[in-house]
Amino acid sequence: MRNLIKLLILLCGVSIYGQDTLSVKDGAYGYDKDFVLDVDLKTATKIRALQFDLNFDGQEFSYLSTFTLNKERLGGDESDHVITIKEVNSAKIRVLIYSPSNKAIPTGEGNLLKLDFHNSLNYGDYSFDLTSVVASKEDNSSLDIKLESGKITTLAPRFYSTGSGLFDMGSIYIGSKGSTNFTLRNDGNSDLTISQESNDLVNFTMTAVEWPKVLAANEELNLTVEFEAKTNGTFEEKFTLKTDDPLSKDTVHEFIFKAVAYNENKLVVEKDVISYNDQEAKVKVGINGDEDITSFQFDIDVQDGITLKDSSAKLLITDTDHVISSKIRENSEGKTVLRVLSYSPSNTTFKQPIGDVVEFSLTPSKLGPGVYTINISNAVLTNSGLVNVTSSVENGSLNHRSGQLSFI
Repeated sequence: MRNLIKLLILLCGVSIYGQDTLSVKDGAYGYDKDFVLDVDLKTATKIRALQFDLNFDGQEFSYLSTFTLNKERLGGDESDHVITIKEVNSAKIRVLIYSPSNKAIPTGEGNLLKLDFHNSLNYGDYSFDLTSVVASKEDNSSLDIKLESGKITTLAPRFYSTGSGLFDMGSIYIGSKGSTNFTLRNDGNSDLTISQESNDLVNFTMTAVEWPKVLAANEELNLTVEFEAKTNGTFEEKFTLKTDDPLSKDTVHEFIFKAVAYNENKLVVEKDVISYNDQEAKVKVGINGDEDITSFQFDIDVQDGITLKDSSAKLLITDTDHVISSKIRENSEGKTVLRVLSYSPSNTTFKQPIGDVVEFSLTPSKLGPGVYTINISNAVLTNSGLVNVTSSVENGSLNHRSGQLSFI
């Protein structure tokens, strides 16, 4: 039994050693490079001629029409073998090796042929496949040859970032913070270098990074940008990056951050004011908010049948030096409005909570009973820094009462 096992092992080894193989050698090369593709031949039987096709990705590789035939594998100085190579198309070449004097290719193994190629800018693993092989033995019969494809790796970085160029944090209440997260990633298979081109972030703060930053293949960098709302206003700032990604070497990547810092400062018109036809009604307007206010302005308009009284506005807070004026005028939309304006010559502020600050008069006429809206628009509330900090307005209403006959 032991001798039988030894014999089987010996036969198996002879079978493996004696297998005839044509193969493409694997390799890895940088992007946009010339490189040599090795085709190797292993035979246990002499052959006189060999033909095969080499298939590859014609979008990512180009055959440079140059080659080196290894005479040592073909018999050394005694070899008179020649080669012809035909480009069948952009993704296939056909190779024929033969001897004009019918000399055989000796048995053995080693490099048969070197073909010159150029790769693209795109990273990845690409297959170089051998097909349609014909090997003629000395008796003109065909030799079965095992074909082994090769894998050529193009090494290149690839830059990717999550999110768009604009990161809008929306509205952020004074005293609060907003933040946004994004990721820079190397999707390629070789190191990516990211360099900071500019940094204009003043009101926004970003995760500290030591630039330039090198990311290995498939490595990512997670960044957080924060905004603390300190003063009212709209803020927009940016920083820019460049990388050595071969597809975007000259591209400046912009990362723009936007936030609106606000307080709740609202002008509110009194609601449910009781009114009667041909009788003057007084309507209050209040300021509800977070900031001390130094001046305000707004327009009041009402529907037909209600008359606004010119110069009727008066201040309800009298412990400051504020002055007030109110005039009937036509606004940009052609509506008749009562424009109310109040300010302090010394820039004194109304202190929070402010509440009702002004009162004006109007008179309904020939109106039926019901609820009628008092509209407020073009509102401006300024703080001591003379910044408009208005966040919103609320319309008011009349609860109008009048006699109305109905017949049954």
